[in-house]
Amino acid sequence: MQVKPPYSQEKAREVAKQIRSFLDEQNSAVNVTLLQDPEKHWGRPIFEGINVVLQLMALAALALACVLIINAVSAHITQQTHEIGVMKSLGASAWVIAQIYLIETFVIAVIAVLWALPTGMFSAYFSSCSLLALFNIECKNFTFSQTAINYMVLGGLLMPMLAAVFPIWRGATMNVREALASYGLDGDFGQSRFDVWVERLGALFFQQVRRRRLAICSAAKGVFC
Repeated sequence: MQVKPPYSQEKAREVAKQIRSFLDEQNSAVNVTLLQDPEKHWGRPIFEGINVVLQLMALAALALACVLIINAVSAHITQQTHEIGVMKSLGASAWVIAQIYLIETFVIAVIAVLWALPTGMFSAYFSSCSLLALFNIECKNFTFSQTAINYMVLGGLLMPMLAAVFPIWRGATMNVREALASYGLDGDFGQSRFDVWVERLGALFFQQVRRRRLAICSAAKGVFC
């Protein structure tokens, strides 16, 4: 039932009381009366709960992305330690070296944001339309939230830079002797049993390749060798 505007809870309760009395006279019992403000959708509390869950998931994904960025940049700097030592021996300062890797991180972040923006916008639109259809709400033209876009661009560009500052600066401030004496990620290879197993497997594989190549050369009488 709908009351004439303007709407108020007192007016709606009075109308509901009259309807309940009328139905009682017709031997029809009323168990419960629900009041709904016409200016508010009945599914708003449900969407607010879904929105809170999505916000928490977004924050968790952002924190996980920062951890992954720190690990990736740290591994990259460790791999480039010898090159950093060469640059410092040629006169490059720690700030210049840090700028090089910060610019590299920024370029990768820009590429990631350009890839994520259209993908995220269309995914959010189609998922929203599917969710609205459950509540019998029509999803018309393609729309997006400018606030969400701003957060996406700001987080996609700022957070990678902040996460990469510490590992980059740690590698850039390393002295020349330590940098040149380091072999990067390969310096500790062969210390564990897994490294030894990988080395033996590689040696066995290359021996088989070498034997096959010698067999082909023998069959071709050295024409192609």
